[in-house]
Amino acid sequence: MKIEFDQLKSVVQTICVLSMVAGSSGIHAAPSSDEAIFDPILEVDLRHDGQRASREHKHLMIMFVKDGCSPCLQMKRDVLPDPDIQAFFRQRFIAYNINIFGDLPIVDGDGAEFTEKRYAKRENIWGTPTFYFYGKNGQVVFKHTGALSKEKFLALGEFVASKEYLRQRRFKAPGTTKKTSIIE
Repeated sequence: MKIEFDQLKSVVQTICVLSMVAGSSGIHAAPSSDEAIFDPILEVDLRHDGQRASREHKHLMIMFVKDGCSPCLQMKRDVLPDPDIQAFFRQRFIAYNINIFGDLPIVDGDGAEFTEKRYAKRENIWGTPTFYFYGKNGQVVFKHTGALSKEKFLALGEFVASKEYLRQRRFKAPGTTKKTSIIE
């Protein structure tokens, strides 16, 4: 069966519209267990999302990933599905998962528009996973690069959620000597 380009385009548009209608009516597919802490995205607007996080007394977190990233896959397999991790981060963060080679739109804290890959390049993100935590105005308040165990990921989340980054310039994960710097 041969499908013409216009027919295929029409089918794709219909699927997109149905997805948006389902999303706006509160009908959502259940996230896979490794993605349950991440909100579904069509666009990230750091100003808007930062303000929303502030209104909800949360922080905004972005986990930058790339396809085939072993540490990212390790976290998706061993850390993110954990019910304690999901409960903690859902309660304290609005979280997005962004592919550093992706094409979804992002609006930064100053209102400039990017694709995921252009934003990641501007932020000089090459190592993944990288976690950015944003304040209420869409400005980065803390960042960490590298995979973490459940215990260390929870500790990082608590460090940011409690706003300890305002008192200490560096985060030290339990059981390590390495410190992660606040934005310098």
